[in-house]
Amino acid sequence: MSFSFFLAWRYVFTSRRHVFTTLISFLSILGIGIGVAALLITLSVMNGFHTDLREKILSTYSDLVLLLPQKTARSEWEEYKKKIERIDGVVGAAPYLAQEVLLKKDSFSQGCMVKGIRLEESLKTSGIQKQVRKGDLHSLERGEIIIGEYLARQLGAYLDDEVYLLSIGENLMALVPQVYKLKLGGIFSSGMYDYDKSLAYMDLEKAQVFFEKEVTGIEIKIRDLDSADRIAEQISSAVPVGWVRTWKETNYNLYAALKLEKTVMFIILSLIVLVAIFNIASSLIMLTLEKTRDIGLLKAIGAPDGQVYGIFVLQGLMKGLIGVALGNFLAVTVNLLLKKYQFVQLPPSVYYLNYLPVRMEIFDFLSVSGGAVFLSFLATLFPAKKAAGLPAASALRYE
Repeated sequence: MSFSFFLAWRYVFTSRRHVFTTLISFLSILGIGIGVAALLITLSVMNGFHTDLREKILSTYSDLVLLLPQKTARSEWEEYKKKIERIDGVVGAAPYLAQEVLLKKDSFSQGCMVKGIRLEESLKTSGIQKQVRKGDLHSLERGEIIIGEYLARQLGAYLDDEVYLLSIGENLMALVPQVYKLKLGGIFSSGMYDYDKSLAYMDLEKAQVFFEKEVTGIEIKIRDLDSADRIAEQISSAVPVGWVRTWKETNYNLYAALKLEKTVMFIILSLIVLVAIFNIASSLIMLTLEKTRDIGLLKAIGAPDGQVYGIFVLQGLMKGLIGVALGNFLAVTVNLLLKKYQFVQLPPSVYYLNYLPVRMEIFDFLSVSGGAVFLSFLATLFPAKKAAGLPAASALRYE
């Protein structure tokens, strides 16, 4: 252990005679630890929201959607589907029909979106098979309907109950809606409140007959989400009609809001770390005044200015490193507890989820820790320069 390192480590917490200076040193380390921990926990939760929302959205909707004109004939969209499936990177394609209806059971009714699908093809483009909590997914092929968990609660509907679909179809001036009776064959839960309260599935052929329409579009599953834009361009070139939307465009507002929230939270919580950094600078300035005699003795026995400068820089860096290590430990501990026990519950109608999702990323930990250590280093420069520039004669004049 070098002499400079030995003195720096010894002065991290000064002698018992100077309790106030020691308290400032302790608070500066604790401040860095709390600031770093709060920042890392927030970033991990925001990363969890991004990941969890993407997984839940893509389990209900596909990676890409080709929206087709209303009058597209069956032979046309079948040909478009074959062209899309031949594009490199496409895993599967499935036609669907979407129609807003009124779902009714007894005296309860609720507006929702009915999605007509071909089950075998939709299993390749969505994760609907993982969402069904009650009933049988293959009940769609028997002409039954599957609805979301919250929608079922609002209607007071249970398995094998009969529900009614009311739709005005394409005739907006119709005074009497079309009514279609269906059996409830299943209840699904996507984990997204908005979907579970407003989405229902039925067989595509049944939906086409009832709504007197062909398809709304074609859902597309791709191998790599990062290639969504490239494949969207290829689909646009291969299919002369329609509009291709990626999963990012479909949920643009939601992801833009999350990104903005993450940025704002990062800036606000960074101020906690910045305040702790200033505390390091103030503690080193007070240490310079407190150790004036020691600095004079070091210079009197031949210690160069650079060595004195290095002692103060090392001391500030040690405080920063201890604080960062404490912050990382607290962040990992809290994140693991949140992930395992989910003791923070959220209202799903507001936050889409009923718990705080956590996803720790090594880049966040490295960047936040590196930034905090670097700021700690900058905070040492001025006090270290003042200490190194203190003349030995002036320091020992009254000793």
